[in-house]
Amino acid sequence: MDQQLKHCPICNEDLPMVSFGICRARQDGRNLYCMSCIREKVTASRRKLKEYKQIRKTILQSKIKTQLEVPIRIVEREYPIDRVRNAIRSGFNTQGLICRETKLPKDIVTDLIADLLLWKKEIRSELSGETRIYFLVEEKPAPVVQRKPSVLGGFSSVCALMPGKRAVG
Repeated sequence: MDQQLKHCPICNEDLPMVSFGICRARQDGRNLYCMSCIREKVTASRRKLKEYKQIRKTILQSKIKTQLEVPIRIVEREYPIDRVRNAIRSGFNTQGLICRETKLPKDIVTDLIADLLLWKKEIRSELSGETRIYFLVEEKPAPVVQRKPSVLGGFSSVCALMPGKRAVG
């Protein structure tokens, strides 16, 4: 029997067709390289990939280690309501100026101004022509409530007012 031979370009040998793997994409139906050469290429490729992964792992671990050594800087950001409050305090007293200063959208600034004006009562507004101007309310000391000596102190002493009970203390 006459065996057909095929040339392997890697090892430069003429080998029988059985030494080449099947490849349906090629015209002769066999791989370009012999099985032993392909095996060596795959082994070398896997070895290089393993080395690459080890090097990459050590580099990443050293980066993480250096990042952990650097102190973490905590950035404190102001809440939007504090930004609006500070803008009014700084003299930006119209809605457009407040939007420009705080870099917040107009609808958010409107909501925050309404909150400060209606609920928290920290600002007041005045109409000057067609422009509404906002001012911070000067803080007034809270009024001190004086109790009459005949009135009992707290809710716990209400039981003294109930019939059949004695006041304690």
